[in-house]
Amino acid sequence: MSENKSSTIQEELSSDIDKEGKSDFSFNTMVGVALIGAISSVTLYYIYTQLSQETKKSLRETILGSITKKVVQLTCEEK
Repeated sequence: MSENKSSTIQEELSSDIDKEGKSDFSFNTMVGVALIGAISSVTLYYIYTQLSQETKKSLRETILGSITKKVVQLTCEEK
């Protein structure tokens, strides 16, 4: 059984590398994704700091409520 898992993992890893030996996860791709994430984070933080205190409180409660709901769904789900 462990041999099947091992071969499956090896097949998945080799499928990420094309015939020329290039990986889908190249350095340039990773840097690009990191830059997009950083720019998005800075932009959203700037927008958040410009909100009024009431709006921040409401937004915080909404986000925490949805996260709490999802965590409860994931942890209390019957298997």
